[in-house]
Amino acid sequence: MSANTHFAGQTARLNSFTAIRVDGYALLGALLRQPPSPEMKRLLSEMQWNEDLDDDLEEALTILKEGVVRISAEEMEMEYFKLFIGLGRGILIPYGSWYLEEMIQSGPLAAIRFDLNRLGLVRQAGSYESEDHAGALCETMALLITSDDDEGSRKQAEFFKSHLYSWLPRFFTDLAAAKEWDFYQMVGIFGRVFMEKESAYFKSAFPEFSGVSHSQSTQAAKTIEEFHNHDQQRRQ
Repeated sequence: MSANTHFAGQTARLNSFTAIRVDGYALLGALLRQPPSPEMKRLLSEMQWNEDLDDDLEEALTILKEGVVRISAEEMEMEYFKLFIGLGRGILIPYGSWYLEEMIQSGPLAAIRFDLNRLGLVRQAGSYESEDHAGALCETMALLITSDDDEGSRKQAEFFKSHLYSWLPRFFTDLAAAKEWDFYQMVGIFGRVFMEKESAYFKSAFPEFSGVSHSQSTQAAKTIEEFHNHDQQRRQ
C-alpha cells in the first residue's frame, strides 16, 4: 500500500496535529518501509511546522530534523538493516503478529486483512511486507484519513484501536529505547509522541475509544527527556 499525501513530492508543512495526521502517518510509513533516500533526506531536512504545534510533538520533530542533517545516508541504511532485517532477523521485529502473539503471520494479520477487505483497501502489487508491518499500518491510516466527518473519523478510530493501539506504541517505545541506533531512535521518539497524540485525538472525539491511560500519557515527555540526557552524554 502507498499513501498519496502532501508529504510525498514536496516539503511537509505541518500546521496543527489535525492537519499533520496524514503527513505524520505517511512519514512514519516511509521511514519504517526502508531507510531514507537522498530525496526523503532532503525533504526531512526542510520540514516546517506551525508554532501552534504541541510542545512534545514539536520537540520530537525538531530532534528528527536535526538528526537527518547530522547523520549520513550510509549510517541510516546500516541502522535500518541491523534493526529490522539483520542476518536471519533484525533486533526488532516490526509486525503486529509478533508483538501480540510472538508469531509471524498469525491471528492479528488475518484480522487486519478482514478489515481491509471490508474497507475496500487492497494490498499494493509488488509489496513484500505483510499488512501487519508497522510501516504498512501507518500507510493504511494515512489512506483512511480522507475526511474528518463523523463516519470517516469513526472508521479511523476503530481501525486504530483494533490494529495499532494494541502494540504500535510499545514498538515505538522499544525503538526509542534503542540508544545505540542514532537515527532510528529519533524515529522511535517521533512515533511514540505521535501515537500518544493520536490516541488523545480519538479519545476527545469518541470517549468510547478511550486512548492512553494516565501512565502512558506521560511516556512521550519522559522519552524525550531521556533522549536529551543520553545525547548530552554521547557528545561529551
